[in-house]
Amino acid sequence: MGLLHEKLSYEVRACAIAVRKNFGPGHKELIYQRAFAEELNSKNISFKKEEAIEIFSPKSGKVVGSYRPDFIIEDKIVIECKSLKTVLKEMIGQLYTYLRNSEFELGFLINFGGTKLIIKRIIYSNNRKPWFMRSQRLSVPSSALIRGAAWRFGDDIDTDQIYPGKYLPLTDKQEMAKHAMEGTDRGEEFIKNVSKGDILLAGKNFGCGSSREHAPIAIRGAGIDLIIAKSFARIFHRNCVNTAMSTLELKQADKISDGDMLEVNVDTGEVKNLSKNVVYKAESISKLEREIIGAGGLLNYLKNTGRRR
Repeated sequence: MGLLHEKLSYEVRACAIAVRKNFGPGHKELIYQRAFAEELNSKNISFKKEEAIEIFSPKSGKVVGSYRPDFIIEDKIVIECKSLKTVLKEMIGQLYTYLRNSEFELGFLINFGGTKLIIKRIIYSNNRKPWFMRSQRLSVPSSALIRGAAWRFGDDIDTDQIYPGKYLPLTDKQEMAKHAMEGTDRGEEFIKNVSKGDILLAGKNFGCGSSREHAPIAIRGAGIDLIIAKSFARIFHRNCVNTAMSTLELKQADKISDGDMLEVNVDTGEVKNLSKNVVYKAESISKLEREIIGAGGLLNYLKNTGRRR
């Protein structure tokens, strides 16, 4: 099993390294924060600045306050940026405590101001938090369990292969579904034989190309409720969440054969290959993404919660 949010962690580290290389030591903390935000934007990594996260009582599990980290990266990692000569143990301990009493598991304390860049990676897993384990927040609805046969596709399947551009004028979702995966070498076979509840399996960079939302809409219309891939193009992943299509990144995706029967817990990322009696751990999606998908997509989520972007 790899590191928690391994790919995203490496990308965050790379952004911090680039900031230090470009700016060196000695600047104010605000300068580094702005430079770090600029670097994240350049890599198309989504983030929020100084947005409050809830702090829970370990005794009752109730919200007792809030904490505003410098950054929240893709609703998965909290970041604190510093510009100090040295990083004090108290600062590391403080971030550790915030993780212990929040629903976040991973944080980075990044100090740009010393003689060298310091990046402290801090973890406090949710399964170590009794209040979290007791909470209904961890309960998994039956809708999070998906069982179906795997349809295997290769690397770098772009959105024009998933849903060819000549069908963009179509607006009826049932008609769109008839053309899902049509541009691939298995398109005709897929359309004729895919069953409701089957799982689409792909290699690296699935959904690259244009930003059209038609691609996940067509796949979902064909009966697919879950896409598992080694990696996804970022915009495609966002479109999947916005249109209520579940996705999971799994490094071992190439170990699953076409037609294997899978049972997947979308919330935890556990992938059981029932045909081979093997269990894999995918990188689970964020709490917010689960909520959006559970609401039936971004528009329904915003309508139900009254939130605005």
